Formats: sequence, C-alpha cells, structure tokens
Amino acid sequence: PANALHVRRNIAGSATPNATQFVARFENNENPASADAAVLWVQGGQNTYSSNSELIRFARPNGARIGGVRQVTTTSIAYTTTSDGRLKTNVQNLTNGLKTITAMQPVSYNWKIDSTGKGEIGFIAQELYKVYPNAVIKGNDNDVNDPYQIDYGKLTPVLVQAIKEQEKIINDLHILMNKMQEEISLLKQQVYKK
Repeated sequence: PANALHVRRNIAGSATPNATQFVARFENNENPASADAAVLWVQGGQNTYSSNSELIRFARPNGARIGGVRQVTTTSIAYTTTSDGRLKTNVQNLTNGLKTITAMQPVSYNWKIDSTGKGEIGFIAQELYKVYPNAVIKGNDNDVNDPYQIDYGKLTPVLVQAIKEQEKIINDLHILMNKMQEEISLLKQQVYKK
C-alpha cells in the first residue's frame, strides 16, 4: 500500500459487534487517574490556519466521502457530515418544528457508571425516539454493547424550523399589537373630541 499504515480486513457486520469484528482497535486499559490519557493522537493540519485541513475522513466501502474531522481555524476542529445538495432528492421544506420541539423532554441526569456525580443534560433516547426518530440510533436489549444513541446534530434543523415558526408568531403578534395601538389611538381621539 502507498500509505504509511494501511490495514485491511473483510468483516461481515453484526447488529451487536464483538471484540473481533473491527478492522482496527486501539485500547488503553490502564484506567488512569488523569483525564489526559489519549488513546489516539491525530496530528496534522496547519500551524497557521489558511484553509480547512482534513484530519480524519469517513467513507463508504466504495470510497465515497460521508464525513470527517477537519481543522477549521488555527485552534478548532469541526465534525462534518456530507450534506451536498447534489446528492439529495425529494427535498422538501421542514414543517412542524415547534410542535416537535415542544414534544421533546430535556432532562438532567447522572450516569450510573460515573462515581463523580457530575450532572449532565440531554434527552432519554427511547423517549426522543417516540417524538423524533431521525435523531436516534436504536439499540437492543444489551445496554452495554448496543445502547440507544442520539445524534444531537440531527436536532439542529428542527430547532431552526421551530425558531422560524416562533419568529412568525412573534411578527404576527407585533402586527396585531400595532393595529390595536392604532385603534386605541383613534378611539382616544374620538373620546377627546366629545
């Protein structure tokens, strides 16, 4: 292979992969007290930023890019997902954003496995699935190896649509309020004339 490190292995997929069903696996089993025990170090990009640099590329088996990790400034990265309009069909404007958002139930919680007691905020995946299944990757009965997962990025379009719908409601209320103010002013003028 032309790459410095190239690992290839053909593996049949499974809904619940086990330890032998990965092409590559990196482990740090020390369970260190320090949070700075990196398992994988990716170094690349530009020291002085001038354009997006691809650090990690995700692709389908045919090589088609589906996402990645890119350097987007001198000190930050972005996790990207392919969203090119040329690859889409049956594009329709989103509706019911506000209805969907108001049906979601954000929660605060603690992870059972986390002994620090540090609180988190988010959603319960099974509950969110009932409201907006597009953002949930269903798991199965094994909550350790195949838990329900949430792609929080997929909530963004619904949030944007909900804000647009709220903005329309607010603008309609402003128009109504201005009309009522005009009517009140006219009524006051009529009262003062008498």
